[in-house]
Amino acid sequence: MALYPPSFQRYIGYRAYYHFTEKNVRYQTDPFRKAAQALFLADRHPFWDGQKRTAFELADTILRENGYRFDRSDRAEIMHIMVKIAEYRCPEGEEIDAIAKWVKRKAVKLG
Repeated sequence: MALYPPSFQRYIGYRAYYHFTEKNVRYQTDPFRKAAQALFLADRHPFWDGQKRTAFELADTILRENGYRFDRSDRAEIMHIMVKIAEYRCPEGEEIDAIAKWVKRKAVKLG
């Protein structure tokens, strides 16, 4: 039995999502770490469905705003990484650093 009604649980989830985004994505200055923070949203489950796709597209948008884009040629690798992030299988305490390294490796300069 849930302590709070589902509508309130969703509200709390959305508020937590907003605060995470505000703190960790908006104020990050390094575009690769900013994109990594966006990818890390895949494990926050703010939506009923599509959090991995949404997190990836948000990260790609952040990269594009900074003159880069994801190299999407290896879709299997992208899916593997997104599932790994969503299932909390990144090294404990090194999540953002590990993801940022991957983002930097997969980012290509626009132009």
